Amino acid sequence: MLASPSQVGRIIGLSVFEKFSEPVIVPALSTCASIYAPFGTNKIHFNFIDYYDRYYQGKQAGKLLWDDNQMIVSMSSKVFGGIIKNISKSAHGSFVAKIKPCKVDKIEY
Repeated sequence: MLASPSQVGRIIGLSVFEKFSEPVIVPALSTCASIYAPFGTNKIHFNFIDYYDRYYQGKQAGKLLWDDNQMIVSMSSKVFGGIIKNISKSAHGSFVAKIKPCKVDKIEY
């Protein structure tokens, strides 16, 4: 799934509510690797979508597929089920964040 940083914070909080499990953070791995990576580790994977995939390959009809503030979150169905189960138990499930992601100004060289 695609998620913003504030959504990722919620997912992490819900995933570790009952037992801590360190997620796998992937700064620059191909996006297709996000599909199968969690099945080998049974952990949540966060992929920042590497630069090439995000801005060059990640286009459809001339438009970018991913916003600048989105990352890929992938997990097994077992981990996802645990997250769903913890929504009503954790403040991460009921808290309404007032954080809104914003784009960074373009830096001109």
